[in-house]
Amino acid sequence: MQKIYTFLISIFVAFTSFSQTSHMILVGGSNDVFTPTILTVNAGDTVNFHNIGGYHNVNGNLMTYPSNPVPFDGPNAGVAWYSNWWYSVVFNTAGTYDYQCDPHVNMGMVGRIIVQNRPDCNGIVNGTSIQDDCGVCQKAYLYNFITHIPTFINDTNGIVLGPNEILVMPGDPGDPYWNSSCSVTDCNGVVNGTALTDSCGVCRQAYIYSFITHTATFVDDANSLIAGVDYDPSQETIVLPGLSRDPYWNSSCTDCNGIVNGAGLTDSCGVCHQAYIYNVTTHVRTFIDDTIGISLEPTQILVMPSDPYNHNWNSSCAFSDCNGITSGTSLIDDCGVCHQAYKYNVITHNVTFIDDTNGIVLGPTEILVMPGETNHPHWNSSCIDCNGVVNGTSIEDDCGVCQQAYVYDYTTHITTFVNDTANIILGPTEMFVSPGDSYDPYWNSS
Repeated sequence: MQKIYTFLISIFVAFTSFSQTSHMILVGGSNDVFTPTILTVNAGDTVNFHNIGGYHNVNGNLMTYPSNPVPFDGPNAGVAWYSNWWYSVVFNTAGTYDYQCDPHVNMGMVGRIIVQNRPDCNGIVNGTSIQDDCGVCQKAYLYNFITHIPTFINDTNGIVLGPNEILVMPGDPGDPYWNSSCSVTDCNGVVNGTALTDSCGVCRQAYIYSFITHTATFVDDANSLIAGVDYDPSQETIVLPGLSRDPYWNSSCTDCNGIVNGAGLTDSCGVCHQAYIYNVTTHVRTFIDDTIGISLEPTQILVMPSDPYNHNWNSSCAFSDCNGITSGTSLIDDCGVCHQAYKYNVITHNVTFIDDTNGIVLGPTEILVMPGETNHPHWNSSCIDCNGVVNGTSIEDDCGVCQQAYVYDYTTHITTFVNDTANIILGPTEMFVSPGDSYDPYWNSS
């Protein structure tokens, strides 16, 4: 399994180095770590967190890390921390972002993301230059359509256009410099053509669309078209392949179920799942091929294949929990103890341990307690901190010194060290300081 995820990381690293838009951080697994621990990305990039095993979260909120430029906290609300969850964050603001796994921060499960402003191909941070298919870095420019003089610019910040000027971005259909120095053959076999291959593997051409006659005239090279000469802009528009308004783009793709533009997806177990309509009153499921023209009744909801509440998703994967049960629900706590889920009777106080939750039926006086939940009294009940205290709050700092939590009286300036937070009551002039808090003067002081 570790080899598989190492392979996945390699794929994402390769993908990231090319597109500089998407990155992956693996959460947990055989060890309580984030992989990689430190990641450098560009502003606007997406970071995908994926829990591959264990009871974990991602806490980058401002309560924990007030220096973070923007808070983030995952997985999303309602998603169980022990599930195979995904959580994605788009980092648009440059800076350093620290985060942690709350259950395992004391074991060093922390991470850092460094977001740097993205320079363009011309070396300008937040610039507008783009490299064309010939490998030439092309700038945006102001074009005076009276004097025909282009004025090249580094970015569009604060730009003011004169009455005879237009802004031409690199790659715009009317930019004559774009791909002007190379001979690139598109998927249609046209040198410097504008045809592109869609996700279905079909080569799509650009075309001139008449919104009067609704006819499409396909063209080999849209970049060479001149308004008023090759097409009438008062009645026609150029549609490039891949634009959102291009109805041909991806019109022939088939899903894993063989349906054109279907909604079927393959889960991690290799099983193709359909979307379905679920009736919350009758509990009847109606599987559907796609969502085109779908209409829901008041008692119906649409369940997509990978929705968190779709119990079919990944339901056939064979994995063993720490108790040796295939697809079991047991988890290892921070003390290294494997805990089972159990049914708790709130009247008799009887505890019935279970291997998994498949087909479970709760009585009217029973509740289900999953390992790691806040109401699970056995979870982390045998942990010893660096001070030798069971479930204590002491943490070892970067200098190797075991630091205790304490109660600080900001009137008398008296510090009272405590072993844990059990039954602590603060006075009106007291505050609680955990080891490692940003305002803890003892932390890393030696």
